[in-house]
Amino acid sequence: MKGILRLKNKIMRTRFFSVAIAAAFLFASCQSKLTEGQQSENKMKMEEGHDHEHEKNYVCPIHADVTSDKPDTCPKCGMELVKKESVSNGKTYRMDFESNPGTVNAKQQVTLSFTPRDIANATDSVPLSVVHEKKIHLIIVSKDLSWFQHIHPLLTKDGDYKVSTSFPYGGDFVLFADYTPTGAPHQLARIPISVNGNMLEGKHYSTQNLIWKGDDGYEATMSFGNTPEKVNVELMPTITITKNGKAVTNLDNYLGALGHLVILSSDTKDYLHAHPMEDDTHGPSIVFHTEFSATGIYRSFLQFNHDGKIHTADFVIEIK
Repeated sequence: MKGILRLKNKIMRTRFFSVAIAAAFLFASCQSKLTEGQQSENKMKMEEGHDHEHEKNYVCPIHADVTSDKPDTCPKCGMELVKKESVSNGKTYRMDFESNPGTVNAKQQVTLSFTPRDIANATDSVPLSVVHEKKIHLIIVSKDLSWFQHIHPLLTKDGDYKVSTSFPYGGDFVLFADYTPTGAPHQLARIPISVNGNMLEGKHYSTQNLIWKGDDGYEATMSFGNTPEKVNVELMPTITITKNGKAVTNLDNYLGALGHLVILSSDTKDYLHAHPMEDDTHGPSIVFHTEFSATGIYRSFLQFNHDGKIHTADFVIEIK
């Protein structure tokens, strides 16, 4: 009997010990899960506080998708980022366009008229900000991107902007009116136009060409360093200018910058107007900062000022 009693007591002690271990394990497990939950909640609070402290209040006046939590320059065009409230008035705009004469003929003077409109209040005048010394930068290209022109409509007493020009041959062209209403983000109007007259056979660009050779011994070479020309990669196209084999180190400013770089996709749907990074030199290299959002072939046009003349160099860029 005593042996049986001792055995029962031993079994009871064993069961109690097992229950105690299980309870301790369950408590530890619940405590662990609670701690993880608390850590997750604290992490979320810290992240929310971090986001609030580092709110992206700076934006590019030309590329509204480029923002920062501190003063910086735009990686796409090199312009200084500004406070959001200075470029966001909540308005939407359009650019009205007409030509005189209404029918545009090749090799004949035509006056192009542009009137910016506030869509909600179409009768109100829309003041424009000066960006790189001009209120409107008008880029005109042939549909195949073989011909390029950069001119500037001027404000008239009637409140519209006019400029006279001519087209070299007949066919389809595209006008890009690049402007910034005061207190609003940068705007771009894409306006197709047909020109009567003899048409040339359209050119097709399919091979990358980063070397341009112009008149009077000028040559410009574009390079991207060791960065591959790919989509969504910050690129720094550097263009080096020489004349008769010698580096050009005395470039003059053109419209407030050493150079202006316009990049267009082969279908003329994507447009980029880039300006150089800040630099105290005057050549031979001009450094830009940009990014491509889609693959394909792009035509690029650089304008620079040397010896009192504006030169236009062109390149073909392939983004893979």
